[in-house]
Amino acid sequence: GYGTCLIAGLEELLRRESVDVVVLYPAQNGKAPQFWSSLGYTLPPQSLLPDEERISFTAGGPLLPEMDPHSKEVLPRWEKRIAQIAGSSSSSSSKPKPPKTRPDGHFGGWGSRLRFKRTMLRDIPPADSRLQGGELQHAWDVLREFKL
Repeated sequence: GYGTCLIAGLEELLRRESVDVVVLYPAQNGKAPQFWSSLGYTLPPQSLLPDEERISFTAGGPLLPEMDPHSKEVLPRWEKRIAQIAGSSSSSSSKPKPPKTRPDGHFGGWGSRLRFKRTMLRDIPPADSRLQGGELQHAWDVLREFKL
């Protein structure tokens, strides 16, 4: 459906920005976990995020856990690697770029120690960050094939 189309487009745009892992916190209502798992998101036994990106916001890191508003419990964090695997076909014509690095040489673009201009985190100008027509249809088709 349209939700799958939306996520397919988002994942493709994130790949173009050199994002390799997507994190989400599905509502525990039965339908959300089913939808997200059908798109390849899981609760991995070991996080796909680098160590510096797993630091909680309360400890000065970038990770902001989400809570169920009724139970006040922290929702489980699901992840999906969206980076292209070497040798696989890509829906984007551009080659994957290395992750952004901090001034201290570590990977990752967040953290209280980082000094950066927000524009340094972008690989392409915001005005060019769009999918339409055949590009969106292709991304949607690829994700729908995964669901089957």
